[in-house]
Amino acid sequence: GSDADATPFQNIRRFRSRLIELAEALDAGRAAPSAVVSSLNALLERAHGREQLVREGGAWRLRFGASAVPDGLVAIAHSVATTLSDAAVEVHECAADECTFFFAVPRGALERRWCSLEPCGRETRIERRRGAFR
Repeated sequence: GSDADATPFQNIRRFRSRLIELAEALDAGRAAPSAVVSSLNALLERAHGREQLVREGGAWRLRFGASAVPDGLVAIAHSVATTLSDAAVEVHECAADECTFFFAVPRGALERRWCSLEPCGRETRIERRRGAFR
């Protein structure tokens, strides 16, 4: 079942604000704010399970194996922590004017400006072309 009713909405909004603060810092090339890392670690402490050694694509990886379905914020915290701990990933803010999304890309990949080509990239390219023909 869903834990949406079990988590006060103000906690969800506070966590969302922390994630935005983290994404903005990473997009600007700054270190992750310690208060954000502390809040992620506090949520990760609530996860039930254990680390497991698994084989993926011919290489050994250490993965967390949940023994119970985590509540929503714990699952999100785990996803964020996994992204943050991956040195091969960069976080960027979408360049579309109306978009508020952030996205992760492989470090050193071709410069990507939008969270998605549809609609963010397409709309920006169309507006740029319209300006060129005016």
